[in-house]
Amino acid sequence: MNKKGFALVVSLLTVLALSILLAGFFLKSINEKHLAERYANSIKAFWLAEAGIAEGINNLPGNVSNCLQDGYCYSVLVVKLSDEYYQINSIGTVSLASGEKAEKELQVIVKVNRPDSSNFSHAIETTGELQTRGRAYTINGTINEEAALNFADLFECSKEEMESAATYLYDDVLPEPINGITWVNTTDGNELTVAGNIQGSGILVIAGDVHFSGTIDIDGIVYVIGKLRMSGTPTINGAILAESQAEVDTRIVGHVTINYNPDTISSALISLQGMSSEVVSWQEAE
Repeated sequence: MNKKGFALVVSLLTVLALSILLAGFFLKSINEKHLAERYANSIKAFWLAEAGIAEGINNLPGNVSNCLQDGYCYSVLVVKLSDEYYQINSIGTVSLASGEKAEKELQVIVKVNRPDSSNFSHAIETTGELQTRGRAYTINGTINEEAALNFADLFECSKEEMESAATYLYDDVLPEPINGITWVNTTDGNELTVAGNIQGSGILVIAGDVHFSGTIDIDGIVYVIGKLRMSGTPTINGAILAESQAEVDTRIVGHVTINYNPDTISSALISLQGMSSEVVSWQEAE
């Protein structure tokens, strides 16, 4: 009887010991699973912060926030340090259904290289002959006819690169808004007519023939890859360039005004600074 009791006690102690071992193993497995999930989410948050840095560079000098999908977001704060340097702080966040969050913050200093505004030194430049009719037009600045225009040298990027980076991309139409980089492709053989009341700023590139008429007010750089005609009352504050024959035509109505303005040219070129940049410092924020 005593032997049976002893055996029972030993069995119970053995079961208890095994239960404790199994419970410890189970708890350790759960803890390791949570640690692995936490680590994976931390890596995801880091990648989101990296994506935010890239987006911040592309959209200088503006702030950016975006969610790639529910719970996976980044927020970017841009601080201008000087005309050439920007500090970009990017926070990547992974939000879990449990309410927990994993966050990573990165900070970089970026040196931007925008095209030299002195590349644009004339009010109007054309690769052909400039024809003016009447006396109502006004050109404040120098005229450079039969110029050897080179798009890549002027803007320090190719036409393809600028088109792919355009803020607005249109085909056979130029509506508002016009800011940042606006690129318009026209169908071969057609002339785009830009009329009505249109205002804008930045860099406007029209790949094809165009006729500006109506009341148009653009601050910045207008570059036409084709024949350019102007009538009505368009005003360009900055510079206008045409790779083909350019004709300033005021025979229809009103006045054409072109004011060479280095300040608006420099402001317009800010849109290109994200296309040529260099990260000079990188760190993970504590």
